[in-house]
Amino acid sequence: METIIRLKASEIDISFLNKLKILLESNDDIEITINPKRQYEDSFCFESPVEMRSRIDNSIEEAEKGLNLISFSKAEFDIFCKSRLK
Repeated sequence: METIIRLKASEIDISFLNKLKILLESNDDIEITINPKRQYEDSFCFESPVEMRSRIDNSIEEAEKGLNLISFSKAEFDIFCKSRLK
C-alpha cells in the first residue's frame, strides 16, 4: 500500500498519529517521508514574488548605470559554450 496524505502541520496531533498507527499496524516495516510544501510554485525559488521583483528591478537599474556587468567577446562566448557542452 502506498498513499500520500496532505495536511497542515497544525493538524498533526496524537489523534492523527493513532489513526495512522491503526492504518499501518499490519505492516512490519514502514517508511515515512515528510516534504514541506513550498510556499511558492517554482520549487527552485526561495524568494517571494515581491523579493524576486525587487531583485530584478535592482539588476535592471544596475545594468542601466553600467554597474556589475560582465562582458566577453564572441570568441570567449564560443569557448565557454563548448566547455559547457562537454
